Amino acid sequence: MKNGLLALVLVGSLSVLNGCGGGTTTPPPILATQFSVTPATSSPKAGTAFMITVTAQGAAGQTASSYSGTLHFASSDSNANLPGDSPMTGVTGTFSVTLNTAGAQTITVTDTQSLKGVSNAITVGASGATHFSVSVAINVATIGTPLNFTVTAADTLGNTVTTYSGTVHFTTSDSAAVLPADATLTNGVGNFSITMKTSGAQTITATDKTSNSITGTSNAIQVSGPATHFSVGSAGTGATRSPVLLLVAALDASNNSSTGYSGTVRITSSDKSAILPANAVLNGGLANFQITFETSGSQTATATDTVTSAITGSSSPIAVSATAPLSITSGNPPNGTVGSSYGTTTTTYEVCPPTFPGGGSCRPCVPNTIAGCGANLPFCGHAPPFVACIAKIVFSGFALTGTGGVRPYTWTASSLPPGLNLKPSSISGTPTPGTAATYQTMITLNDAGQPPAPFTATYSIVISNPPPPVVSSPSLFPGATINQPFSYSFSATAGLPPYSNWKVTGTLPTGILPITNAGVLAGTPTTTGSFPIMVTVDDSVSQVSAAQAFNLQVYPHGFKPDGAMGTPRTSDTATLLTDGTVLIAGGLGLASAEKYDPTTAKFTPTGSMSMPRDSHTATRLASGKVLIAGGGGLGGDPVTATAELFDPATGIFTLTGSMSVARTGHNATLLSDGKVLITGGGTTTAELYDPSTGKFTPTTGLLTTARTNDTATLLPSGKVLITGGFNSGALATAELYDPAKETFAATGSMAATRVSQTATLLTTGPNTGKVVVAGGATTAAELFDPATGTFSATGPMAAALAGQTATLLSDGTVLMAGGSDVNGIIAAAELYDSNSGTFSGTGGLQTAREAHTATLLKDGTVLVTGGVNPVIPGGILATVELYQ
Repeated sequence: MKNGLLALVLVGSLSVLNGCGGGTTTPPPILATQFSVTPATSSPKAGTAFMITVTAQGAAGQTASSYSGTLHFASSDSNANLPGDSPMTGVTGTFSVTLNTAGAQTITVTDTQSLKGVSNAITVGASGATHFSVSVAINVATIGTPLNFTVTAADTLGNTVTTYSGTVHFTTSDSAAVLPADATLTNGVGNFSITMKTSGAQTITATDKTSNSITGTSNAIQVSGPATHFSVGSAGTGATRSPVLLLVAALDASNNSSTGYSGTVRITSSDKSAILPANAVLNGGLANFQITFETSGSQTATATDTVTSAITGSSSPIAVSATAPLSITSGNPPNGTVGSSYGTTTTTYEVCPPTFPGGGSCRPCVPNTIAGCGANLPFCGHAPPFVACIAKIVFSGFALTGTGGVRPYTWTASSLPPGLNLKPSSISGTPTPGTAATYQTMITLNDAGQPPAPFTATYSIVISNPPPPVVSSPSLFPGATINQPFSYSFSATAGLPPYSNWKVTGTLPTGILPITNAGVLAGTPTTTGSFPIMVTVDDSVSQVSAAQAFNLQVYPHGFKPDGAMGTPRTSDTATLLTDGTVLIAGGLGLASAEKYDPTTAKFTPTGSMSMPRDSHTATRLASGKVLIAGGGGLGGDPVTATAELFDPATGIFTLTGSMSVARTGHNATLLSDGKVLITGGGTTTAELYDPSTGKFTPTTGLLTTARTNDTATLLPSGKVLITGGFNSGALATAELYDPAKETFAATGSMAATRVSQTATLLTTGPNTGKVVVAGGATTAAELFDPATGTFSATGPMAAALAGQTATLLSDGTVLMAGGSDVNGIIAAAELYDSNSGTFSGTGGLQTAREAHTATLLKDGTVLVTGGVNPVIPGGILATVELYQ
């Protein structure tokens, strides 16, 4: 009964295990985690192929259920022939492998799934010996001295055949050599000794006595006997006082190098005055020596062993020429001036970006050219790329030169004028104040020859004081304004700075203080009029300048300070809004804007533009909104084609349609029909902005000339006059835009080329309807007559300005303010009278500035904002002035 119950239990258990009945399960598949690598043999011969079996296994070493992947093979035998990357589908695969290096090696198999397997060590045996390797301890030998060498039995792959059991027989190219007896090798290797008897290149050969195909020969061994003489080699020519190289070699009786010689050698010469080298040892039988001959002609050098005088040898004749004596060929050093760089100045020039943020690297340029933008072409400073060609001093001094002797040269000097020095072969420096005198300077030229033979000469160098200083006179002296601050800093050239003891003779206006020791004339004048004065200055050596005449004019009208903007700006825009406030927008690197309120004389921030803009345009539309278009290019700002509208009601800028091309330094002119004409910016294309659609549309015609930094002026007829500008150079041409046809046509040309000039439509007097064009780096001014299409001379201006502003005042005169001339940025201002066609002075700016704005306010005053002045810290201005 118990057995029957046990049988039932067993049967039930088996049924569960066999998956019969309820609750049965299927075991999970075995995933591959590694490889087993099994070679068909554990001791193959080198160079003989055999098979390996690769099997994918689970973590416990069981065969995986399935595998698919690409196998990569590697081996500890770097010379092995292995299969390329091979696919394996299924859990096992067989591959052919050939190992070529004897010894214990392994084979490694990996795949891209990080599976890996390494075989057990495989003992690779060498195949049968095919040749001998014969190697010597050193490749030089001395006759009669034993030389050790090694013989190794090797197979075709270079493996040592440890099982070689043959007998080795020895031969040599030296028929007199003492050879070792025939011998066997131990584990395929044997060490032996041979004694050579014949000098020259010799070899040793090992050959199997039974199979002469098993053989091997050593590399050449240089065998020499004891030294019997020397060879002395040279270039065959030389010069006195200059070293000549000798190569001394010990030779045996057969003229082979005696590499074993290590004696000491003494050098002598047929030139009894020669400078001989010290005795020296010939290591390895060779050594270099230097001898300096002192007697011209045919000479020889002899090498002799210091112990055995019979070991000797002489050079072939050496043709020794006489070295020319030293001489200074640069002549008498020039005289100098106190405070000035001594000698001749070598100068290069570079174009560098402005000192504004974002400036780039400099490049070479040519001064006084359009491309180089030189100092004598001031309009270049207003034309792309808004840079100037600046001098960069590379070297200043007097170069010393010599001839003869043995180079290299060295120079010394004594009794140089104070402030001058000699380094390394030039006299340079700046003579110091108080040292005007005549100096007897001794200059010595030394060379590298032996023995030393310096050349010395004494020269008279006269150091003089510079000419007396000269007080600088600007082309346009700024006028003062009654009851407003005035300040002017005089400057000087020549003489010896620093300057001091400035003096003014003549009657100064009441309120102007005496000139300071720094040359500043300042104060607040309380009376108008003309006040002639004479100005002198002393330099640091008490030289007094000639008196320079100035006419200090105090005018009833001029500029007064009026606070400051919240942000320094230049190349921005200022637009009078319908409520009498002024919108100031953008500037170098700026997207911000602010508004000026004349009633409070304060600036308040308003909305910002979508991007930084400089050299853009701002046009007040009939709706009162302001169109901002294009701009960029200074300080790394991108030039853009985008445009946006400022709404005074909300103080917000919103993007509007874009122009067809990116523009900067262009013009925007409000036409009679309310559209805005966009011209210039370096392209002949023009376009019209329609406020009703917010879009730009190209005009029917193109400009006759691509221009930038030109002018565009709306004429009473509705046409637009375009003048001058820059296109690979300053332009004198002009053209007219006809809004009815949307075309451009050339009109009469100006008498002068102009860039960054002004053009103003006159509204009073006999010249009403004409346009006065002024500046652009010339004093000449011209009137354009729309009736005839021609220009005629007017003016001229007092200074050749560029970059000034021109504002039509309520009385019909035109105010020209700021800008620059050949002397730099100015503060002066001028008035053009349309009735007389002449320019006259008026009170100047409180601060010299350029790239600023000038806006006529509703009360008739002129608001001047921002600009640049390199003398002011930071360069970019936030200050504001009012002309009244």
